[in-house]
Amino acid sequence: DHYQPDISHIPSIPRETCSTIVQLHGLPTDATPEAIRRFFSGLKVESIFTILPNPHRIPILDATQDDYVTPAIARLPSTTRIFAKFKSAPAAMLAVQRSSEPIATSASQDGVITKATIGVTGVEKVIGAFLFQHLSRTAMVQHPVVDAKAIGVLWSHVNRELRLFPSSSPVLLAKNVELSTPLSQYQLLSNYYNDIADLEDRMVYQVASGEDARFLEKAIGITNSELQLVEKRLYRLRLAVKERKRA
Repeated sequence: DHYQPDISHIPSIPRETCSTIVQLHGLPTDATPEAIRRFFSGLKVESIFTILPNPHRIPILDATQDDYVTPAIARLPSTTRIFAKFKSAPAAMLAVQRSSEPIATSASQDGVITKATIGVTGVEKVIGAFLFQHLSRTAMVQHPVVDAKAIGVLWSHVNRELRLFPSSSPVLLAKNVELSTPLSQYQLLSNYYNDIADLEDRMVYQVASGEDARFLEKAIGITNSELQLVEKRLYRLRLAVKERKRA
């Protein structure tokens, strides 16, 4: 299989901002954690993880899909994001140098195990730490489906902090509302508060056990912080209204 994922647009990470995490591109659909560890033979892989799904392309993370080339070995889509975490940043930088090398697959041709070329890119320290903390789950393991509302809240939070989607606005907007918001915007902010409160109530009701609970609780914490922030903005707007009436 001579197919190779296009990662030429993904920027190289300077040594001083390189994290201990790398991203793998163009993995075969039957790739296993053991195959990935063998691919990085000689380097200590601490963990292999994926992040909660997001169907939108992230330019600084995702390889470009070539719609006109069909690889002989089926590959994971670019929006299935697989990462490997190493013990140190220097080890991660060495791992990046293995980009364009082949990884063994369970597919075979005439009884011979075939190999697929994959890409490896570094991840900035801030981005890697944030994704690992808020969105990560063990890769190649069958997990229960996480509540879609929780996924939306978590990705909105990540996007607001990291700006991974430069052309889109985050769903959670309170931090972007200026204190000089016109009086006509008070009702809009109030409606937003009610929507977030309703979303939080529904997630609290759905808290289950295991992996789903972990992400739901994170999302609930984010919505709770958002509600507190909006409450402060609404309070200041009410004070501004009173001042205008006195004037």
